[in-house]
Formats: sequence, structure tokens, C-alpha cells
Amino acid sequence: MDQTELYEFEILKQQAEQIQQHRQIYEQEVNEINSVLDSLIDLESKKESEIIFSLGAGVLTKAKIKNNGRLLVSISSDILVEKEIKEIKKELTKKLEESKKIITELDKNLLEIDKKAKELAEKIENA
Repeated sequence: MDQTELYEFEILKQQAEQIQQHRQIYEQEVNEINSVLDSLIDLESKKESEIIFSLGAGVLTKAKIKNNGRLLVSISSDILVEKEIKEIKKELTKKLEESKKIITELDKNLLEIDKKAKELAEKIENA
């Protein structure tokens, strides 16, 4: 049994784990964006709506949102800008599509690594 092949197999295994971690992050992002888009659609359809707002440390309060078609969006840790809901939805949809493309690429990479790992495992078994 060749040590180089075992080492290469371990590297492939680590790469696959890293890709799966990245994929999970993007999958969470896709879920979050979908949730926000659903909320924006719901908010758009109402002039006023009541929400439960977290103050932190398990403390919640009810709040009323008056829909003027504009919301605040964080563009950095201390800067908020006001944008129209339509613009926000457009930006989120674009980000959603980008994240889905990345997931597709990660899936392709995982398949390639899996194929290489199987070929290598077969080589090691037959050695």
C-alpha cells in the first residue's frame, strides 16, 4: 500500500468536508433569503401589520409596521440606507440566484472529489 495514495485520499476527504461546510452555509443563506422575500411579499400586501420583535435575551415585544413601501437596509455595521421594497426584493433575488449557482458549483466539485476518492480507494484496495 502506497503512503502517497493514503495521503491523497485523506486530502480528498478533507476537501469534501470543507466543501460540505461551505455548501451548508450557502444553503442557510438561501433559506434566509427565501424567508425574507416571503416576509417582504407579505408586508407589501398590507398597509399596516403587527410583528413580534426581539429585544434580545429572550425578551420580545409586539410592534406595528406601517408600510410606506420603504425599509432600512444595513450596508455596513453602522450604516443604514432607506430603499424601496421592490429594490430590496430585486437585490435579494439576485443574491439568491448567485447563492444557488455557488451551491451548484460546490455540488459539482463534491461529485468530482467523490469520483476521485472512489478511484483511489479502489486502487488502494487492489494494491
